[in-house]
Amino acid sequence: GIQVQWTVTNENNVSRYVVEHSSNRSTFSDIGTVAALRTQQVAGYQHLHTLPVHGINYYRLRIYDLTGGYTYSETVSAMWNEKTQPMIVAYPNPVTGAEFKVAFTNIPLGKYGLMLVSTDGREIHKEQIVHTVADNVYTIRPRRKPAAGSYYLIIHGEAFMEKRTILVR
Repeated sequence: GIQVQWTVTNENNVSRYVVEHSSNRSTFSDIGTVAALRTQQVAGYQHLHTLPVHGINYYRLRIYDLTGGYTYSETVSAMWNEKTQPMIVAYPNPVTGAEFKVAFTNIPLGKYGLMLVSTDGREIHKEQIVHTVADNVYTIRPRRKPAAGSYYLIIHGEAFMEKRTILVR
């Protein structure tokens, strides 16, 4: 899939973000909704589009304020084809429940270590993933739900390391 990511600052008046997709840049449809954290600090968001079209995909955000009104973000594009770059995506982000998922796309087969680490370096969760098919989704269930905040998800293999920021609410 295609990972749609965005960063905002001072979103006190924002209630939610609706991610929209188009294959022709004129007709958009909703593909997901992400609740706003409503913070005055920098916040990062992402939504995984699991079924993009082959070729160019267009995305925009419909940004709702607390009164129900909305505005649109700029439209951005991403290319999708079957030979896309290796990618690891963690979702939902922000995490709201006791588990989250990690999708491997075009990742080499093998054993991978997965660690969830607090921003001050404390290990929250650690497990090993045996990746045996090219594309797969793994459910991650930490022993205890992490407290609200930002965390790093670190995934490493023999010749591969990926680091992602995960928000927990």
